[in-house]
Amino acid sequence: MVSAVIAVLCAAIVVGASFALFSQNASVETYLSAGELSAALVRTDLSGQFVDKNGILGTETTVDEDVNLTALDNTTNAAFSFGDDVSPVYNVPGVWEEAAFSLTNSGNVAFDSALQFAFVDEAPEEGTPEYVLASKLVVTVSDNTRTLKTGTLAQIISGGVIDLNARQLASQSYVFKIKIELPYESEVVDDGTGSTIMNANLKFTFTVTATQTVEDGAITE
Repeated sequence: MVSAVIAVLCAAIVVGASFALFSQNASVETYLSAGELSAALVRTDLSGQFVDKNGILGTETTVDEDVNLTALDNTTNAAFSFGDDVSPVYNVPGVWEEAAFSLTNSGNVAFDSALQFAFVDEAPEEGTPEYVLASKLVVTVSDNTRTLKTGTLAQIISGGVIDLNARQLASQSYVFKIKIELPYESEVVDDGTGSTIMNANLKFTFTVTATQTVEDGAITE
């Protein structure tokens, strides 16, 4: 009997040594989709007093045509009709153009928007016709409720970034206008003997930037 008991205990020990700890695994699938910051800039219309092919300043007219500026080469002069190197328009005092733009959030990330003007090349040298023209052209940036900035082109460029609209949600559109005017100065005759703007060729550009909106500031453009 003792031998039999010992044999049973040995068997029990062998079996006990083969036990494993209980365990269980749970897998959870996680899906993360990155958002898209996308903005579309469209010129919706263009008003002004334009110069015809004969150099005559006409009456106020409006060009009611949508131009998708986002889809164009950024060297294309499509926002205004002042002309370019290929097809120059010889502008005179009294000319002005005001373009209306629609900025649409076509992505799914809220953004803030800003505008900045710059000379295409280096800033014109003091005393040159281009320098004088930059100090005479008047630029006004506005939206449907307020004037955001106004001043000469030289002042607008030196002033830096102009805030347009904060927290523009997906599918929302924001309309703003840019007016560029060469005022007619009835008491000043530009006869080429003084500070003249005649034959000036001035190139400038403006950039609209959409920047991701976050609570403590913008971090992604």
